[in-house]
Amino acid sequence: MSRTWRMACLMAALLLTWFSICGFRKAVTYAGREWVVNFWGTEMNTLDADFRQIREDGFNSVVIPVPWRQFQPDTGKREKNQEAYDRLSRIFEAAKRQGLGVILRVSYTWDCYPGGGSLKERFYGLRSDASLREAWLQYVGDLYREASGHTNFAGGFLTWEDFWNFVEESGTYGQQSARIAKESGYAAWARAHYDSETLSRYYGRRISEVEMLDFPDRNAPAQRFVFEWNDAWMNQLLADAQKVFPDLSLEVRLDLDPVSEADGTRKGYLHAETFLAGNASYTSCMFSAPMGYDPGTEITADMGIQKAGEILGNLRRLAGGKPIFVDQFLYDDNTPEFAHNARIIERELPSYITGMASVLTAAGGGYAVWAYRDYKDNAIYNGQFGLGDEGWKLTGGAEVENAENNAFLFLPAGGRAMQNLSGRTTKGEKTWISFHYRAEEPCSLRIEAGNDAKTVALKGEGDLTLESGLSQVPSLSFRALGAAVELDEVQVYGFVTEGGIYRCDGSEGPYLQAIRELNRRLSD
Repeated sequence: MSRTWRMACLMAALLLTWFSICGFRKAVTYAGREWVVNFWGTEMNTLDADFRQIREDGFNSVVIPVPWRQFQPDTGKREKNQEAYDRLSRIFEAAKRQGLGVILRVSYTWDCYPGGGSLKERFYGLRSDASLREAWLQYVGDLYREASGHTNFAGGFLTWEDFWNFVEESGTYGQQSARIAKESGYAAWARAHYDSETLSRYYGRRISEVEMLDFPDRNAPAQRFVFEWNDAWMNQLLADAQKVFPDLSLEVRLDLDPVSEADGTRKGYLHAETFLAGNASYTSCMFSAPMGYDPGTEITADMGIQKAGEILGNLRRLAGGKPIFVDQFLYDDNTPEFAHNARIIERELPSYITGMASVLTAAGGGYAVWAYRDYKDNAIYNGQFGLGDEGWKLTGGAEVENAENNAFLFLPAGGRAMQNLSGRTTKGEKTWISFHYRAEEPCSLRIEAGNDAKTVALKGEGDLTLESGLSQVPSLSFRALGAAVELDEVQVYGFVTEGGIYRCDGSEGPYLQAIRELNRRLSD
């Protein structure tokens, strides 16, 4: 049997595996009624109701981001956080009751977990620390062993996004650049793939055969070498992970990164070397409606659908015909950092969403929405107290109590609760503090957000939202004065991300009916 024939048989077997286990996925990235970043610190007491709603809206799967730090807090001991795995099992079982498959976004970077060391050190260290890489692979393998025991496990994927910050900062390392280039493997890779003459031409200076190679400036022609090296690094990381997590896929980067040529011209660098996603049976990607258009362009529904077909069709071709799973389908984006992007004309968004059925069908693997429910960029960990007092410092008799399957914070008179938010940022220029309260007797609550303090009078039960005087809140504390009070659903946020399907309060958004129609048009 020829090598070509064996490869064809293997590809056919992998495709059969993907479709027999997964089918065509219509999915929601699920974070309950919070933000993905702090989801694992929530009570998760609405799983059944949420998953029932997801199924009724025509979806058949959920995507669950699984943060490395939360699931493996100590990379030295490499022990599992059993509490996190128990919660993951609850998600699988609740999804199963509603007939939903579960897809895992593996090694999610951002989380509010208060332990486990620096996220930056972890994800940057994967490029230079063999022991840390072994710990990461242990986490990936542990995750697969736990997930594969559930009949509704539908695979998982890594994403370029979770490993990209190192590349973004590579041209800013200054005097440490040569050392980091050596330790990360970039210098050796560049030397192995290009001679000194080529390196000199692209670096714009003489590079001798013995000189320590550093990272180029972000706008230098040599930046293409960094992209090439990172693509090769991602491919190897994926290959290693696929040994312990079979059929693990990769969300590939579709963006064309601008690079300068040695003659001064500018071109777009396509990360096509990653598009096969190793030996996975499918390739994953994020797709945003503005892709392919200049900033500020107003796009009609027909224009957007046509461009999406071209981009995703080209990806499938370069991925060897594998199905493409659009794990983040971003039809609209209200975040400030992307305000300059092109966008679909607002009144045509419903037509764009439903019209994407033909494009997604041709892509072959399905899609997932990112913001199924609008969410606040809440920087509080365990604000629902489902993890007891984890992340909080309680004094003066303060404690976490449970009643009727609901956890809450009890503050007697003089009781205090404090959480350090250092390192957790919100997006807005202002910050709001919100919480649910219940006070049987009139009391006062002292709220301190960094050096900004307020005292509010409370009685009865309700919800309260206050604007802090700070753009970022370094710490938050509550102290009850005069009488006891119960607190729950604590949030510190600066921005609300809107997906237009369901609002934060659960009411219908402007695009719910279009999403339902899209799901109706897409076959299971």
